[in-house]
Amino acid sequence: MHKNLFANKVFSGKYLLKEEIAVSPIFHVYKAVHQFLHKDVIVKILRIDLIRDQKDVQILKEIAGEILEQIRHITALESHPNINWILDIDKEMEGKIFYFVVDYLEEDLRSLVKKKGKLSLEDALRITEDILNALVYAHGHGIAHKNLKPENIRFKDGNVVITDFGLGHIAQKAIRRLKLSGFLSAPVYISPRVLRGLDITPYEADLYSVGALLYYMLTGKPPYDEEDIARTHAEKLSNKLELPRYINQNIPEKVERFILKALEMEDETFNSASEMLEELYLAFSEVQNFLPYIITEIRNGKRIKREVYINETFDAKITEIQVPIFIASGSEGEINIKFNNLCDYVIDITVNPQVKFDGGYKSNKREFVLKLTTPKDYYGTINIKVQVKDKLSNHLIKQPIEIPILVLPTEDIEKEVTFNA
Repeated sequence: MHKNLFANKVFSGKYLLKEEIAVSPIFHVYKAVHQFLHKDVIVKILRIDLIRDQKDVQILKEIAGEILEQIRHITALESHPNINWILDIDKEMEGKIFYFVVDYLEEDLRSLVKKKGKLSLEDALRITEDILNALVYAHGHGIAHKNLKPENIRFKDGNVVITDFGLGHIAQKAIRRLKLSGFLSAPVYISPRVLRGLDITPYEADLYSVGALLYYMLTGKPPYDEEDIARTHAEKLSNKLELPRYINQNIPEKVERFILKALEMEDETFNSASEMLEELYLAFSEVQNFLPYIITEIRNGKRIKREVYINETFDAKITEIQVPIFIASGSEGEINIKFNNLCDYVIDITVNPQVKFDGGYKSNKREFVLKLTTPKDYYGTINIKVQVKDKLSNHLIKQPIEIPILVLPTEDIEKEVTFNA
């Protein structure tokens, strides 16, 4: 199929395809414009040029079904700020062309490292933290990425956005099933346990990839040769690796040990994304010191302690969070977040399921008020995640505070409950 075959075509009456910017094993990737919103997007089109016989037709139908099922799973993750949203999915040309649409995010981790040579410890920490926060959320929903690499780590307004959850794994299977050539790549970001055929969960495999990405960020080069497939296989299986501190002497010893543990060069490996995130803060303690901060939740006399991590270089801390025990369906509720100092922070709020909410600081600049309006026909639990970020560094509280609120069909409401810091 010729390059730019779909250029200047309009899909679904709204997506004007401008130019083909990449070809993957199973997709043509086009930069496009949403004609009504005047917004740049990416349109990924399943490649029909792979068809050589009727057997390939059936294989592509099965691949399309797997992609559709995976996208349905991905939509469960869209409330997380570090995971890319699927904007649309449809068929074109009398159902012959299957495609889906995502946000256009120009810069990825590879282009960022290429531009800077290598990243600072602070930037590498922030990016790795965002990746792990996304994985904690995704793994908690039973979804692994399975193909983390620099091209899948992109940026929006300075924040990490992970793309293509599970789709790269489907593409790798398609390469084998369709016997495609020219798309095999060195397994740089793949666990050697996978190469050995050992029993390893997809979640554990993701953690290896995080370690390889951190190595890449801090040294400016991947841990293994990206061009020589055989050499990468051999070096991984023999535990041969150039130590990151040999390449970049500014890497602290604790950070190097963290990377080597992630890359399975030590006796122990990380068991979960949440465990890896906690050890990340300890490894980077020489760069930024994060202190555990306890917030005590009080509901109906029961006390539950919750731990978040705060960068100790900031003077402000949350002293109290007041929330309703429950809200009547179709009514308003209010959450008050109080600080010990005057502040002007970025407050990131996620509410699932989605309800109407608005927020802002009170005039004293020591209190942030979040107002919720519940749907009339909804009864159940609303899960609210609050993350307070410093405007300059984009981070303050290192893990979101989770606040569940019950929505009930009643007007008899106990007005508030207090979280004592």
